[in-house]
Amino acid sequence: MSKGKVFIVEDEVLIAETVRNKLLKLGYEVMGMAMTGEEAVPEVLKTQPDIILMDIRLAGEMDGIDTAEIIQQRFDVPIIFVTAFTDENTIERVKQIAPYGYIVKPYQMSDLSISLDLALHRHAAEKKRRQSDKTIQRALNQVGEGLVLTDPKGNIAFLNGVAEQVTGWGQERAFGKPFTDVVLLSDVRTDDFDDAALANPIVAALASQNSVHLAAQLANVSNKALNTAIVASAAPVEDEKGLLSGAIFTFKVQEAPAGSVVTDTIGLNDMFELQDGARKQIASDLHEGIAQILSAAKMNLDGVQAGADQNELHLQTARRLLTGAVERVRRMAQNVMPSTLSDFGLITAVDNFVKRLSTETEAHVTFHHAGFENRAKSSTDFNVFKIVHDIVHFLVRYAGATTCDIGFELVENSDLIATILHNCTNSVVQSVDELHQVPTLNEAFTRIRVSRGEISVEGSDDGVHSITIIMTV
Repeated sequence: MSKGKVFIVEDEVLIAETVRNKLLKLGYEVMGMAMTGEEAVPEVLKTQPDIILMDIRLAGEMDGIDTAEIIQQRFDVPIIFVTAFTDENTIERVKQIAPYGYIVKPYQMSDLSISLDLALHRHAAEKKRRQSDKTIQRALNQVGEGLVLTDPKGNIAFLNGVAEQVTGWGQERAFGKPFTDVVLLSDVRTDDFDDAALANPIVAALASQNSVHLAAQLANVSNKALNTAIVASAAPVEDEKGLLSGAIFTFKVQEAPAGSVVTDTIGLNDMFELQDGARKQIASDLHEGIAQILSAAKMNLDGVQAGADQNELHLQTARRLLTGAVERVRRMAQNVMPSTLSDFGLITAVDNFVKRLSTETEAHVTFHHAGFENRAKSSTDFNVFKIVHDIVHFLVRYAGATTCDIGFELVENSDLIATILHNCTNSVVQSVDELHQVPTLNEAFTRIRVSRGEISVEGSDDGVHSITIIMTV
């Protein structure tokens, strides 16, 4: 098995051939050789090597540093410079390229082999880390609410897709700008964004070290007449050492017309409670989980040194940590907003959950539905999914149910009746009051209350018990 595909850029034919033959003996595959930068660029793009050995002084108009810069703009490939020149000007130019190695001629093939091996491992680990970062961003973009992260000074660090759409700002353009330049808030009872602007909730959260809740209107920067009614919260975020690392602002778009006053205080507080719980979970996963894992992976990558005995251990640890980070992000995305729910709708999401639960446990879990043939997606689908998911998950994994049948019926395209039949004999599921005392079901009951839903529990002599939830959808 090849140790890696190498491309050699060297203007001295004898040296290039010597290096090529020795690399082949060491188990590398040589994809090609070039004497000039002009020859190297198209050949590298054509052969797609794993790594490039680049001499700095080349024949032709481009030297190795110019060639490397052009290649890196078009192709993600690690480059090791090989040169006899160590003058200050050359070193400074090389730093701008951030190569994966710098070998001074003359050198031993053992040194070159070690440099190639370390560079390939480092590039693979960094590529995996970048993929993990992209997965995190995709997870945050799947969240059904607007999410804005700031640094400790209150400047924008991240906007998810919902926040970009509502504010009219793109992530790149907003990055580094003050929060109040991007998130234009006004009192919910007025459209005046100049005279009645709200105090900066990020500043308030950072100053008080507590969550700040509000109901407001949010303007689109491209069209300030386009006002969106929102309920929102802002809260400080701490890093793994307990130090302030920034703040998070989350908001949910209200379906009521912009400018209408939210009068249901209890419902609004319940909504804030749910948002706060989701925000804290996201912040915890990002800063106490993902950030710690990635920091540990980075420390192991930083510990890789030429010729060090612990290199393989560092690289194995980094790979294990990055694999764990990717898996944690996938779970995080699934908890925040299952992709099947956003992509295919409620029925597919529940069906997928049932199949996964049946596979992971010994319980017999089934699902059937009626009246959903022509139903469009609803804004309450996420609440319905989470309520059923949490209750069934509790019944099967913690309360001892070995059979569980979920039935959905849509009545006149308005009320959704979810019936959960199960054989659990645990006393905690024999009444609504007892069920309400289960800590892991607090969120489910809050969602039922916020959505003006109803829940009832019935038992029977044949050992089959039912939980019925009615939701207006």
